[in-house]
Amino acid sequence: MRLIEKVQRALADFAEQSEATVMIVRSHDEELLPVVRCLEGIDGAPHFVYLDLNPVSGTLVDYVDILIAMVLERMDTLRAEEAPDDPTLPEPSDACWSHRVDPLVRLRMTFAHFASWLPEDDETHLVIAILPSEIKDPHVHARVVQALLPQSGFEPWMARVRFVLRDDKANSFLTQSALNARSPGVVLFETSLTQGDIIGELIEDASNPELLPGQRVQALMQCAMVEVSLGMLTEAMAKLRSLYAYYTQYNVPEMRGVVLLQVAEAFRRANAPERAHHAIMAALDIATSHSDLTLMTNSSHALALHSAGQANYLEAEMACAVGCVSARALHQDDLHAEFLLRRGDARAAQGNWAGALEMWTTCANETRDKGNYNMLSDALGRLHDYASRTGHRDIAAGYAAEIQECRVITGGAG
Repeated sequence: MRLIEKVQRALADFAEQSEATVMIVRSHDEELLPVVRCLEGIDGAPHFVYLDLNPVSGTLVDYVDILIAMVLERMDTLRAEEAPDDPTLPEPSDACWSHRVDPLVRLRMTFAHFASWLPEDDETHLVIAILPSEIKDPHVHARVVQALLPQSGFEPWMARVRFVLRDDKANSFLTQSALNARSPGVVLFETSLTQGDIIGELIEDASNPELLPGQRVQALMQCAMVEVSLGMLTEAMAKLRSLYAYYTQYNVPEMRGVVLLQVAEAFRRANAPERAHHAIMAALDIATSHSDLTLMTNSSHALALHSAGQANYLEAEMACAVGCVSARALHQDDLHAEFLLRRGDARAAQGNWAGALEMWTTCANETRDKGNYNMLSDALGRLHDYASRTGHRDIAAGYAAEIQECRVITGGAG
């Protein structure tokens, strides 16, 4: 999308240039996730740190303490990944944590410490993005931002760092003050990534005669999918009908199936479960008739979710069985594991506990081997609950211990 590409170019150019140290991004809350994804994709920056402070509120000291903790945690992760035995990487000063020191001075000391990790003979930059998903206290956030603006006193370490800081488009309070202060080395950038912006661009592409027909149809499909996700069902259904007719005319059955799955989702959101079921089954028929494994996997997944939601657990189990076969053939290990887990759930709902345990155990074994610890934790959780209910305390304790290990690995330990 052109709107995303514009953000990507702006952020990449800012990260690489050497004249400005701060970019103030003026955006709505809903626009932040695409901005972060664009930042994550920047080439050339050795380290990228994204600090989301939501839902932090409180004093400036609280705000800074959490920022510092986030930065130091990121540094520990980088040291473990890239240089676990490098003695040349200095440790942070104790003053970074001392509440006897001005909090904004402590914050700059922490960033300066991180910048000291950059090789002296390397011209790449450290990119630090402070983009709270909701700015609850504009005054506190503004003080942090102002402490990093050049007029607060440019320090040598700042030459190696690029700060991407947020202003709230719905309640702008930083952009104008930066303009009034005429701060050198500050770039202002306003995003256009709201749902309305994205839909508008897709509609424009769908009706652009300069684009190839396939490109226009793809834009129409993307627009319909966005509208379904937003609950704009009347608008989405009109586009989906046009798309179905187009793919029927040009005999593209797999795309007719994709359209039908979107129609099913629209009916689900409109609380029309029977019509949703009919659309899913039609997509599954196409997948079966044309031996389309991808469509079969997606249709089976949709049917498994729909049937379980309607308490039709026998059909949900059958859908998962089909999905297991197609996902395995496509080497989609994570999706195959999900089908195993849901098949076990469907068996349990029918009172077939032996069959459920078989599926959950198989899921646990496969995800353990593949390193999918989130799914492994889900499977172990079901096995743990069953063992607990049936009085097998030692077995339940073993599952509980492994669940805790999974949480540690995935960063979810308390």
